[in-house]
Amino acid sequence: MNNPPPPDRPRDPGGRADEGGGPPPEGERPPSPGGGPSRGYGAGRAQPPPEREGEPPAGGYRRQPGQLAEWWQRLVARIIDTIIVGIPYVIVLAVVLFAFAGTAATDYGTETYGAQPSGDLTLGARVIGAVVGFVIAVVYEALMLAAFGRTVGKMVMRLQVVPITGPAPRLPMSAAVLRALTWYLPAFLNWIPYIGWLISLVPVLNGLWPLWDKPNRQSLNDKVAKTVVVTAA
Repeated sequence: MNNPPPPDRPRDPGGRADEGGGPPPEGERPPSPGGGPSRGYGAGRAQPPPEREGEPPAGGYRRQPGQLAEWWQRLVARIIDTIIVGIPYVIVLAVVLFAFAGTAATDYGTETYGAQPSGDLTLGARVIGAVVGFVIAVVYEALMLAAFGRTVGKMVMRLQVVPITGPAPRLPMSAAVLRALTWYLPAFLNWIPYIGWLISLVPVLNGLWPLWDKPNRQSLNDKVAKTVVVTAA
């Protein structure tokens, strides 16, 4: 006699056989040995925060659109500006010295014409020349910076002076004047007896200051006027 076939095994609601049956359905990972759900490669690893574009370094200038100027670029620009300012200064000084020399010779009489002027007259000529040259230099630099953000020398080197807070359409006139005064005033005080040579060293120190200033490479007149020099866009 033939035995009846065994009854079908009961299935769970999901349609799978009881435990111990075949492999899990396609796309489902087996549980991890620890009991939790299995994670893919790299899951759970902390990811670095995204970088923020345009964020300035701590205490530094927001470097957009230009980078901070190199020291040698600023040096070449300053040499060009010194030549531009120095030409009228030398002319004025020569005219004043000639006028003082002629006055001194006339005072001594025609027989002493061509005599060298005294020390007081030479000092007076130097003071007048320094004042005139100082005015020329400050007006030149302040007007150029306020109008264009750069002098002729900086135009040649493609540099620009901007507020330390970031790029602006124009440098305020007050900042431009203050920056020019801080640079040129010590340079035109070399006529003072005994200490003039010492005061004239201030512009040298001012020009070298960006070499060790961090993080903005500012000169002393930059710090006073709250400006930085950047490459032009």
